[in-house]
Amino acid sequence: MIPRDDYYSEASQPSPIRFVNYNPKTKKFESHWWKCKDFMNDVVIHYRLGKAFSMYGFENEHVNIDADGGYLKYKNAPDHFADTVNNLIAPFLKKLGLPVVTVTDDTVHIPEAFWRNTYLISMVTSLIRTGAYPTKPANLAAAFALESTLYDLSPLRVQNFWKKHKDTLEKEVFVNYSYRASSLPSNTNIYHNAGHKTISDSLN
Repeated sequence: MIPRDDYYSEASQPSPIRFVNYNPKTKKFESHWWKCKDFMNDVVIHYRLGKAFSMYGFENEHVNIDADGGYLKYKNAPDHFADTVNNLIAPFLKKLGLPVVTVTDDTVHIPEAFWRNTYLISMVTSLIRTGAYPTKPANLAAAFALESTLYDLSPLRVQNFWKKHKDTLEKEVFVNYSYRASSLPSNTNIYHNAGHKTISDSLN
C-alpha cells in the first residue's frame, strides 16, 4: 500500500509531523499517513482485545504489534527530532522505569509495553511529539511546553502521577483522561479519545 496524505478524517494539528505505521519484517506500511495520535489508542484495543473497528477511516486491525512492539515512519519533522526523542524523552522514560523509545533514521520504535493500554500509548506519543516542533527544546520542561497535550504539566507532576497510580495504569486496558479530574479516571469503553492527560489535584 502506498500511504496517502489526508486519508483520514482528522482535526488540524499544530505540529507538522506525520506518521505512518510500518512493519519492518514485511517492509510494508500498515496505515496511511496520520496526524492524530488518538488512532494509536484504537490499535491498542485490537492488540489487547482483538476488537477490529474503523474510526474516522482508520482500520485498527491492519497494524501489527508483537513482542517487539510497533514501528512508525515519520516525515515533516525538524532536524532535531531524533535528538530530542533519544536524548530528552528516552532518559525520562527510563527514569519512570519504562522501556526506551528510540528514533533511528526515519523510524520510531515504540516497545511493546506501551501498547498494553491507552494511558501508556497516549503518554508516549505525546512525549514523542515534543520533538516535532521547529524550536529545539533545551530541556525536558521546555519540551513539555511545546506540546499541546503537555504544556500545562511538568515532568515532575507526570512522574508523581505515574508513581502514584503505576499499578492501575499498567494493568488496565482503558484509562481515559479528564481535564478536571480529582482522582484516577474510571475504566471506559470509549476507544478513540482514551488517553493519558489527567490534571488538577490528581497529579499532585
